[in-house]
Amino acid sequence: MPYYKNALLLVSLTVAACGPAQQSEVAMVALVANANEYDDRDVTTYGFLRKSKNVRLFLSREDAANNNDYHSIIFNNLSAAEIDEIGKCNNQYVYVSGTFKLKTNGLVFTNITHMKGQPEKPYSKLVCNHNFNRTQNHE
Repeated sequence: MPYYKNALLLVSLTVAACGPAQQSEVAMVALVANANEYDDRDVTTYGFLRKSKNVRLFLSREDAANNNDYHSIIFNNLSAAEIDEIGKCNNQYVYVSGTFKLKTNGLVFTNITHMKGQPEKPYSKLVCNHNFNRTQNHE
């Protein structure tokens, strides 16, 4: 019996230790509505990307069309090359992976690691699949 207790404890500690470090998929609406719960966490989410004077991920195409910044996350600390690459994903729904932060001026994505369009979806007209080869924190 003690063997099983030790094994269960070991599994519990392993899961607990790995949990926070893993990237979690979070609905965009949950990020917007519960920003403090996800602050400074690595997440993957899905939204409508629009690049204008800055790059933002919106909850929906309608929010982007109406410039509803309250339903968006701005992309921060991007190089010119990364902004050009993101342009290939402009005006389509994409999955984005990166670090989510709640700042005084709004919701921000930093350290973006991956962005992928969904060509199988009828509203995604372009295929984009970009890995941001980040070796250091760009904050």
